[in-house]
Amino acid sequence: MGLFPSRQEQRSAHSPLDDFWYKVFPNIDTASGVKVSESTMLESSAVFACINVISQDIGQLPAHLYKRIDEKGKERAVTHSLYNILRYSPCPEMTAMSFKETLQSHILTWGNAYANVDRDKQGRIKALWILSPSKMEIVRDGTRLLYIYTLPSGEKRKLTKDEIFHIPGLSFNGITGYSPITLMRESLALSMAEQEYHARFFGNGAMATQIMTHPGHVSDKGKQNIRAGWDKMHKGLSNAHRMAILEEGVDIKQIGLTHADSQFLEGREFQINELARFFRMPLHKIQKMNDTSYNNIENMSLEYVTGTLMPWATKWEQAVHLFLLGRNEKSQYFVEFMFQQMLRGNAEARAKFYQSMWSTGSLSPDDIRAMENLNPIANGDGDQYFVPLNFIPIDKAGEAINPIKDTGANNTIDNSDSNDDSDDSNDDTKSISYKELRSVKIRNRYRTAYIHLFNDVGDALVKKETSYIKRAIKKHGNTDKFIIDIEKFYDGEMRKFIQRRFGAVISTYHSTLAPEIYDELGIDSETDPIDGIETFTQSYIDKYYNRHVSSSLGQINYLLHPSDKKSIRTDLYEEHRVDADDDVDEEDNELAALDTRMDEWNEKRGGKIAVAEIVRAEGAIVTYMTLSVERSLIWQIQGKNTCEACQSLAGQIIQKDQWFVEQGDDVDNGDKNSIHVSYSRKHPPLHYGCDCMVLPG
Repeated sequence: MGLFPSRQEQRSAHSPLDDFWYKVFPNIDTASGVKVSESTMLESSAVFACINVISQDIGQLPAHLYKRIDEKGKERAVTHSLYNILRYSPCPEMTAMSFKETLQSHILTWGNAYANVDRDKQGRIKALWILSPSKMEIVRDGTRLLYIYTLPSGEKRKLTKDEIFHIPGLSFNGITGYSPITLMRESLALSMAEQEYHARFFGNGAMATQIMTHPGHVSDKGKQNIRAGWDKMHKGLSNAHRMAILEEGVDIKQIGLTHADSQFLEGREFQINELARFFRMPLHKIQKMNDTSYNNIENMSLEYVTGTLMPWATKWEQAVHLFLLGRNEKSQYFVEFMFQQMLRGNAEARAKFYQSMWSTGSLSPDDIRAMENLNPIANGDGDQYFVPLNFIPIDKAGEAINPIKDTGANNTIDNSDSNDDSDDSNDDTKSISYKELRSVKIRNRYRTAYIHLFNDVGDALVKKETSYIKRAIKKHGNTDKFIIDIEKFYDGEMRKFIQRRFGAVISTYHSTLAPEIYDELGIDSETDPIDGIETFTQSYIDKYYNRHVSSSLGQINYLLHPSDKKSIRTDLYEEHRVDADDDVDEEDNELAALDTRMDEWNEKRGGKIAVAEIVRAEGAIVTYMTLSVERSLIWQIQGKNTCEACQSLAGQIIQKDQWFVEQGDDVDNGDKNSIHVSYSRKHPPLHYGCDCMVLPG
């Protein structure tokens, strides 16, 4: 026998597979004598409030379909047919909120919610149509479930799992939810009985039961006349407190307890608590504020979201995954309800949360603005992530961490522990003062913190230009049109991109370094600020644009016109230059050769830009601030493996009108090729991969 019994097997009474559990209970008798049903239960104000609040809150939550893009990443699957159905409109007749609100109310009243899945010929979902849970019956056919739905005409239609979207409530078998009306019938009936009693109580003049006595004998007709006259004058809320006039010795005596003595009001409040408990509903959400205060209502609201709404949202998310995603889609797609708005808290709490998430690099300014329903910052300046620079791994504490890796022939950096107690005389960091050594370590920590941002922006710049150049290569059949096209690109779109993306990193890097440089100079930034730092930073960004475009166009012209190789090479900067062994066959197609070079750029150039610019940007701001206060500059190398060219500069000091090396110089590099200086330098890098720095003298 299989896991499930066959259709022919005799079932015991009310087994988990018995149709008894799938039946609708139209009216259920209770001990109080009040009959309750799914429709009459909404006459209870507490029940209606609970169902209404939960259904509306689930309905208003945005539900997004996501696609997994890697192990941890995701993106909204806006092109999937299910995205707009869940987010905006499941069918032409209702909105997404109405759909979710209605189905949620079905779960809370009937224990189950159903919708018919309408698919096209390719199996894609076109619409979801709500079905009445009172018309649905679930039966098992062998190892599969069939959903039998009774149409308005009385016809019974069998539906398979692919045609149904089903969300059960609390369930005994994982398939069909319990009927809430069955579980809460006695509590609900008692509440409704008390409600009816109070209505009749006030309808009878807000008086408990009375008897009227007469000294003589009264006929049956006389009794009816006295009762009718009394009811006419005193029955009903509008006749309460009217003066009673008694004739012929008639007297009134009250029997039973008064309304206050019966404490029915307290009883009604208890029943509200009892019914709210069934729905896991905090009382303040249904306007019962007895036990709430300003201090605890926010925490109670948060508990409502996490304890009441989130379990329902999880049921929705998993039901979508089970019923609406195809077999091959389940590992790629998932649905998520967005609770951010409900969890925002007050303004002060949100500000603290945003500050924490921003300072750890988890949210960008634009992310925060989106959560506050604000537009992004113009020109994409808010799409940047920032991290604190004073946090490093504990096992690295005290080290002068160097972020630059050996990726070039001239990059011979010593990554050994700078606190090593050996007496190697070539380790030039040991001959400097404690204050200077501290500056070197702090600068290296800044480089460590920022190198990933420089790598990211370097890759972004290269990707931007290589994508455009590759499209231009395919678009144009000759080099002249191609050159005109890319010159416009570099002068317009690429200029803006560099100003925005690269400029944001440089501005942040300089503003981070500035306080440390003030400290190295021994200057109080509050009392003696150095003027023009922001203007200098912008000037540096402009110069980088010119440097980058000059390098890019130089390499492009070289590949398109190999005969001009020598004159073009002279103008290239070291980190972008064409290597000497990269000769191009003049008979090859020039644009094809350029397309190959774009692949090389994508692979290497972004990292080269990062290695060069993190050192150059640091050296530039240190040089500007130091020379602005008429101080000298000292060339400082790092480690015993520094190249001979840089070692020859170690400890050299220059003033404002001097240079460490000048254009046209050839700096001896030992047994390696000498370094030809293409432009005069007041700060590193001397060559690609150089990790030297300048310190205030």
